[in-house]
Amino acid sequence: MRDEITFTDLARQVKFLARLIIKKFIIIVLAGLAGGIAGALIAYLSTPKYQAEVVFVAEDNGREAAGGLAGLASQFGINLNMSNDAFSARNMVGLLSSNKMIISTLLAVVEINGKKDRLLNFYLENTGMAKAFKKNEKLKGLSFPVNQKKEDFSRLQDSILLITVKNIKNGVIDIEKIEDNNDFFKITCISNNEDFSLLFSKQVLNELVTLYIQTKTQRAQKIVDLIEKRADSIKTEYNKALSSRASAVDENMNPALQLPLVNVQRRQTDITVLGTEYGEIIKNLELARFNLMKETPLVQVIDDPQLPLKRLKPSFIVYGILGSFMLATIVIIYLVSKQKKISQPVA
Repeated sequence: MRDEITFTDLARQVKFLARLIIKKFIIIVLAGLAGGIAGALIAYLSTPKYQAEVVFVAEDNGREAAGGLAGLASQFGINLNMSNDAFSARNMVGLLSSNKMIISTLLAVVEINGKKDRLLNFYLENTGMAKAFKKNEKLKGLSFPVNQKKEDFSRLQDSILLITVKNIKNGVIDIEKIEDNNDFFKITCISNNEDFSLLFSKQVLNELVTLYIQTKTQRAQKIVDLIEKRADSIKTEYNKALSSRASAVDENMNPALQLPLVNVQRRQTDITVLGTEYGEIIKNLELARFNLMKETPLVQVIDDPQLPLKRLKPSFIVYGILGSFMLATIVIIYLVSKQKKISQPVA
C-alpha cells in the first residue's frame, strides 16, 4: 500500500512539474537565454592564461662509474656512500616543487624585455602585487634588486618571497612523472603572462640541471681534487730531489773521494722512488677524471616550450551551456516553490 501511495505521489509531482514548465515555458526559456549570455560573457571577459610545458629525461651514467670511483676513493682513505640518491625518480618531483628550487628560479636574473631583471620582480609586476605595494606605506618601494644577495634580504622581503613561492606552488607550476618505466618528467607552468610562463619553465629546468650535475659529480670531483693536490705535492718533491742531486754532483769535484758519492746515490734513490710514485699518481688522476666524466649526468630536453604558447581560455559554448542550464534550473526551483506556497491551504 505504501509503495502504491509513493508511486502515486511521484507521478503527481512529475505531472505538476510538467504542467508548470509548459505554463511558464517562455519565462524558463528567457532565463536560459539570459544565463547562456551571462556565461558566454564571463568566458569572453576572463583573462587568458598561457601554458608552457617542458618534458625532459635525466640520464644517469653514475651507476656504471660508482664501483670504480668507490675503489679509487678507498686508496686515499675516503669512504663514499653510493646508495643515497636525491635525484632518483621517486624524489625528482618533490625536488622540483621544493621551496629551494622555486626560490632559486624566482631570484634568477634573466633578460626581460631587453633588460636584466629577476623573475620575482617580473612576477610581482605581472600579478599587480607591485602596484598594490605602492599603495601601502610599509611596502612602498619594496623590490628585489639584481645586485642584492639573498642573505641581505630584509624580513619584509623574505615574507613577500615566501608568499610568492606559495602562490607559485599552488597555481603556477606543476611537476609530474609521465612514464612509469622511464625517468620522463614534465614541468608545466601556467600564468596570465606568456613571457613569464616561458621564462619560468625554462629557468626552473636550468636550476635543476645545475643542482643535479653539482650533486651527482661532487664525490667524483672531490677525488679528482685530492689526487691533483697529491700529484702537485709529489712533483714538487721530485723537482727538489733533482736539484739536490745536481748540487751533490757539483760538490763532488774530486772523483777519488767516495764519501760525497753516497749523498748523490741517496738523491738518485729519492728521484727513482718519487718518479715511480708520480707516474702511478698520474695514472690514478686520469682514471679519476674519466670517472668524473662518466659521473656527469645528461639531462635531455624532449619538448621545449616555444612561442606562441598554448592559450587557455574558457569556451564560450561550454560556459554558455552551463550558464543557461544553471539559471533555468534556479528559475524552475523558484517557480515550483512559489507555486507550492500558493497551493497550500490557509489554516
